[in-house]
This record gives sequence, C-alpha cells and structure tokens, in this order.
Amino acid sequence: MPEKPTFPLATDGSVNPVVVEKVVLYVPYFIRSTTGTAPNQTIVLDSIYKNDTDKLNLKIFKNNFLLRDFNPGSSSSQAYFTNQYNDFNNALGSNPQLNLGITDAPTSENTEFVFSNQNIINKVPKVDGTFEDQSLPPGLFAQLQKADFQQIIEEYRIEQRFPSTSRVFNQNIFNNFFRGLFFKVDEAIGAKQALGLLNFNQGYLRVYYRDQPTGATAIKTLDFRLGGKSASLVEKVNSIGTDNQQIVINPYLDKIYTFQLNLFNRLSSDAGLSELMALRARFKNEKWLLNSVDMTFHVVESPTRKNPPRLYLYDFTNKRVLADFVDFSADGTPGKLRYSNFGGIYSKTAKAYTFRLTNHIRSILAPASSSQVETEVLTKAFELANIEIGLVAVENISDFSLVSAKTGTTVVDRFIPKSVVYQPFTTILNNVGTADASKKPTLKINYIKPRN
Repeated sequence: MPEKPTFPLATDGSVNPVVVEKVVLYVPYFIRSTTGTAPNQTIVLDSIYKNDTDKLNLKIFKNNFLLRDFNPGSSSSQAYFTNQYNDFNNALGSNPQLNLGITDAPTSENTEFVFSNQNIINKVPKVDGTFEDQSLPPGLFAQLQKADFQQIIEEYRIEQRFPSTSRVFNQNIFNNFFRGLFFKVDEAIGAKQALGLLNFNQGYLRVYYRDQPTGATAIKTLDFRLGGKSASLVEKVNSIGTDNQQIVINPYLDKIYTFQLNLFNRLSSDAGLSELMALRARFKNEKWLLNSVDMTFHVVESPTRKNPPRLYLYDFTNKRVLADFVDFSADGTPGKLRYSNFGGIYSKTAKAYTFRLTNHIRSILAPASSSQVETEVLTKAFELANIEIGLVAVENISDFSLVSAKTGTTVVDRFIPKSVVYQPFTTILNNVGTADASKKPTLKINYIKPRN
C-alpha cells in the first residue's frame, strides 16, 4: 500500500478533482556489471538468456484473484501452487489488457517486448504539458491504461474526508480492493524463446497526477512498490529422483534428488555406531585434525545443454540448511556467487559441482566437551552421519527458505527451496552407478596427522 497522498480542498470544503496524467510500470533486471558512464555505458545483464531478436508478447492485467497471507480458518500461511494458472486466469473476467491501446506506446512495451541491456527513457510529464527525459537502468518498462488507477486516486480523495467508507482505509481493505498485477507472456510471431528473471523487489508502479484540474503547480506521483505476495504459475510437477546411474535436475519437474549420506553402516545400527565410535576415538586419541571435506558431482556432458550456474545441498531429513552454509552466511559476494565458500557453483573447467561439507563432518567427529554426555553426542553424530541430503538447482542462492509442494491433493510442507520454482535450466549428473569410476560422486576428506 503506497503512502497516502493529501489533496487540496476546494472553497466549499470538498476535495478537488484529481487528474491522472500517466501510469508506468518499471521492474529492473539484475545487472552483473556496468562499465563507463551514460550515455556510453556497457551493461552486462544477469539472469537474462536471449538473442537480440527474441521477442515476447507481454500482457499485463489487473489481477482479480485474492492473494491471502493466511489460510482461512488457521494461522498457517496461505500457499499457492504452480498448477493454479486457471484459477488466476479465470478470475480476470473481462479485465482489459493494461499495456495495450496507449497512444505513442511502442510495441516493445507489449506485443514485441524484448530483453535489452539499454537504459530506458521515461517521458516524465510536466505541469506545462511537456515532458522531461528520465533515464532508468535496463528493465521491464510499460505504460499502463489510466482508468483503474484513476479509480484508486478517487478512493484516496474519498478517504481524505470520509476515511471509514473508502476502500484504501487500511492495508487489508486495500489489498482486497487492488489485488496487484497479473502477467502473461506468449511468444511473439516469428520470434524465438527468451528467458529472464526480473528484480521485482526493486520494481514499482508509478501514477503521475495533478491534484487539481487547473492551476496545479506540479505533477505529483503515487508509488506502488512491488515485491509483496506473489505466485509463479509456470506449471511444474514435484518428484524425487532415485536413478542409480544419473541424477536428473529438471526445473519443469521440480525434481529433487535425495541421497542417504550413509557415512557409516546404516543397515546395522550397532555396526555403524561401532565404526563411528572407532573413528571418533582415533581423531581424539591420535590428535588428527580435520582440514577440509568436499563433495563433488560430475556433469554428463552435452553440447546443447546449458547447465545451471548453481546447485544447492540441504538437510532434507531435518528440512534445514547444512552447517557449512550457515558458516558462510556473511559472505558478501553478490548474485549467484553468494555463499561461494559453500560451493555448488558450476566449474566449466572441471565440468562439475563441488560443495564444502567440512563443518558438517566436523560436527560428526568432534569429541564431547566436559559438559556433554558422550552417549548423547554419539547419538546425534550418528544421526548427522546418516541424514538424507536434498540436491536441487536454484536461481537465487539467498532464497533458501523451504516452501510446500503438492501432488494431487496432498500437500507436503517445507519440501523444496523456494528459488527452485523460477530456476529454468536442466542438468544431468553422474551417479554412483555410472560405468566411469572417475565420474562418480565423491566425498573427499582431508585431515592432518601429527608427526610421531
């Protein structure tokens, strides 16, 4: 909900009529690097995959489907799933396309939208009827029809004199009145496909208006910030992979590959505990020091496949991050390379993904402190040694919160990392059953032994 505007009053105490001049939507792209200064800048975009001629037919509507924060009748958050396109689309009714039928709007804002690394020029209206150029970083930019936003402005006028009767009185009432925007994309005629991830958290919808029909001294703005409640409707089917020879990470299946860590004999708890006790004793008594632990997965090579920039490992058993991910939570590296010490970044040289599991293994082998009971520490260590690990491809490594998944009518809570939903690439990894021993997944433990 935007900050409430205040309008001047007429001589009879009523609120002056307000005239909407222009409405624009702007959502920036993620930018990897910028060199030079405007207008001679070179901008490299992140998370945009296309050629210069790859156009899309972009359609923007006023959304009619209410996105609730909580599930009715309970305190749990309301979940929305990728197979609910028909629910949202059917709710549109006869809503007009907002980014069509606007005088002087180029086709690049609707029927021939293209991802571009060029700065955008927004024509900002001035009170004398002219326009001033505003330069914006590359992003999605579209002018929208004014009628719906004129109605919102009118509600603010009502609210100024009769607050409890307006539909912008508080956040809950406003959310029901204006339910956001609905985006649809089709292929443009004769164009190839294109992919792009937009930075909605930095986007906005801006209404330019005069707060009185004549005699206005300035054009004012009303901003709606984006990045609130949202739903992705690119339909996917969740599943868990079990192939012994290959690990298929497919974004359109929301496929999670899970594997048992099984550092010790899981088939026999007694034998496994004995193995763990013996190794813990050697590390303690012989003063071995754990140096590093790396897990590596090798890609099944293909000249036509673009491998995801980032894979992610997490504790599927306990539905939480691994200790090594937490250890590097302060890593300030931007974008997809954030938490780089945890790993999971695709190496074009090695054609593999490597993860650091040093702290996870250290917590399994660390001796009990003077305040701890050895049997309790041993039990916890054995559980950590045999957890089930989830392996997925993610678009935004910082967005690791787990969301629900649904199969039929069955909902599984905290099943999959959120950014899996909008990660577009497939990869295939060699598994333990592959014929080439050098390509099998490996867990490499490096430790230091003191000299005798």
